[in-house]
Amino acid sequence: MISLPQALCAILSLAISARAAGAGGAVIAVRPESDELIAPNRYIVEFDTSVHLQQAGLAKRDHDPHERFYQHLKERDVAFDIHAEYKSKGTFVGASVQVASAGDLDKLSSAEGVLNIYTVSRVDLPSPKILDISSSSNPVPVSAKNSSASLHSRSTDSGHYSTYSQLPMIQADLVHRNKNTGSGINIAIIDTGIDYNHPSFGSCFRTPGCKVQKGYDFVGDAFTGSNTAVPDDDPYSTCNFHGTA
Repeated sequence: MISLPQALCAILSLAISARAAGAGGAVIAVRPESDELIAPNRYIVEFDTSVHLQQAGLAKRDHDPHERFYQHLKERDVAFDIHAEYKSKGTFVGASVQVASAGDLDKLSSAEGVLNIYTVSRVDLPSPKILDISSSSNPVPVSAKNSSASLHSRSTDSGHYSTYSQLPMIQADLVHRNKNTGSGINIAIIDTGIDYNHPSFGSCFRTPGCKVQKGYDFVGDAFTGSNTAVPDDDPYSTCNFHGTA
């Protein structure tokens, strides 16, 4: 995976700075075109399901507001890609779509049943403040810039390294004292990646005896937050900071 300074941990958010009414009554979130954090021509479209149900007839159980919206775009020769669909009724129903040009925004907003249109932007993770708690009751700040990209455990002023220095934070040290180490248990973790070459994880991946046997990268190594995600089955990460290690 790419490093955090290159926005590995960038996320897509609903970013709104100004709002304007679209041709179909939808409220459109507007952002300056010069904003480098904007994902070009990518929007999250929220559907008003009550409108769609009225149009389709309440008796039609198989009605899909997403397909109705996509059909609207096809009829107007709008080239589009679907990045995600949201179908949580009562919370949020809509889709994340990318169109060919900014001029297609009016065609998005003109669709019946479109309630809101949000621009998509990237939010970069701020530089974290690391505290070393391995040997002192008074945590000592450790500069993020001086930390190793290979995810070595944090050190104190005395140079002491402790692989398990983070365990007191979650009181896992108390569990270990009772000889409960989790041996034989398989764990699935959703995080920003893992450096399975780290000694704590056996310095290997997939082969017999390795602590990390399987993994999946949902965005790919070249993902910036704005381009198209290319997933793969390698969860390796060399970023400076993440929770796994």
